[in-house]
Amino acid sequence: MDRRVKVTAGIVEDHPVVIEGITSWISADPEDRIQVVLVAHDLTALPPATGPVADVIILDLELHGKLVTGQLARLVAAGNRIVAFSAHSDPGLVRDVLDGGAHA
Repeated sequence: MDRRVKVTAGIVEDHPVVIEGITSWISADPEDRIQVVLVAHDLTALPPATGPVADVIILDLELHGKLVTGQLARLVAAGNRIVAFSAHSDPGLVRDVLDGGAHA
């Protein structure tokens, strides 16, 4: 019996070098437990609230110079699990992101 867990991931990031880094990190898993099923440069590439697009979305909080924290509630309401990352470290922003439903 194969006990490996297969997790699907979506990456939403506007910098190709970061997308490449995340994808390489995921690809380095020797047990191949994570599969990238979506790469997008902005949130418009995600379908409307019809359900999750992946088991987890790895989301940059600033896309094309604008914070997208106001979109978290919509993404979470659609059933998406969000792992947010950002260069912004303001405690209030971090609290807002976690309160908005991000898992990490």
